[in-house]
This record gives sequence, structure tokens and C-alpha cells, in this order.
Amino acid sequence: MRSRPLALISGKDVLAAGGAESYVRAHALAAAAIGFEPHIFCASSTSRVEMTDFGVIHRVIAPNRRTPPVIMQVPLAAHLPPLARAAAKFLASRPGPHLIHSFAFYATAGVAASRALARHGVHAVPVASAYATRAYEIGIMKDGMSPYQGVADRLRWRAWARWVRSVDNAIEGWGYARSRVVLVNYQSVERLLVRPYG
Repeated sequence: MRSRPLALISGKDVLAAGGAESYVRAHALAAAAIGFEPHIFCASSTSRVEMTDFGVIHRVIAPNRRTPPVIMQVPLAAHLPPLARAAAKFLASRPGPHLIHSFAFYATAGVAASRALARHGVHAVPVASAYATRAYEIGIMKDGMSPYQGVADRLRWRAWARWVRSVDNAIEGWGYARSRVVLVNYQSVERLLVRPYG
């Protein structure tokens, strides 16, 4: 019997160093250990598929990730549609029902992929893992800036924080509200999500 595919939408390249990246890798390893076939979707400047010890990485072409001068980076919202389309296209050719596990802000891509599949009669359940809100994370980094980092850097971080509050909050809240389950490791994270999103 073939393993059932599990789509994990991380957004970030899981081969990079970092806490979020290793967290997704751990989920993929755990899923493989209980019989799933993990397929991890991440934004990239190239489109390619790579086999690893913890699953299959699907790199999806997304808007340029280089740092623009004003808002620090391409808005993550621009990465959501290509990731959702790639996950839905991959799962559509396989018998369901499916599970789509998205991480943090990318919960919105998981929900969008499940809805795209539903329009073609394929059932997929979106779940999400959350660490905090985007506004909380960016606010902590902005507030932690040193006066020695210069006025221009502080203005860029302030503009980025304003973008997150005015644009990303609504997108992030939509994804969490429409996921079947939102997984958190701590009650403090639950409180961070409930405060802005209910």
C-alpha cells in the first residue's frame, strides 16, 4: 500500500538554518515515521523538486525575496498564491482526502489550497501550527533595535511594522480562522492569537 501524501507549507526553505525550518523538518520526520509521505512546499527563486531524508521539497517560484529599500522584504502575502496553487496541483492528482499542514503566516496558503481542491471535488483538511502573530514578532524586533543602527534602519523597521499591522494581520487572521485546527505549543501563544483574532 502506498504512503498517503502529506502537504506541509512552510514558506521558508527548510534546508536553511533556523528554528522554524528545523521545526518543519521535525514535523516531516514524524509524519514519515507514521506512514505519511511528506511533501514540503517553500518559496524560492527557482522551481525544482528535491528528495531529502525527511521528505520531498517542492521549491516554488515566488516574487523576489531580496530586500527592497522601504519595507524590508517582499511582502509574504505575495508568496501565498503560488504556494497554494502548487500544493493544490500536486494533491489534485492523488486520491483524497488530504491533510495540508501549514506553518505560521502560511496557514492562509493551506486554506486557499484546500478550497481550490474542493472546487474540483477533492477533500482536503487545512491545519496550522502557530508560533506568534506577525505583528508581535516584527514589533519585538523593531523595539529591540539599538540607537546605533541608524535612523534609516529604524524608519524601515517602523514602516515594515506598519505594513504588517495594516495588511498582514487581516491575511494571517483569515488563515487561522478558516483552518480546521490551529496547533500551539504554549498557552502564551494561544493568548497572542486570541487577542487580535478572537
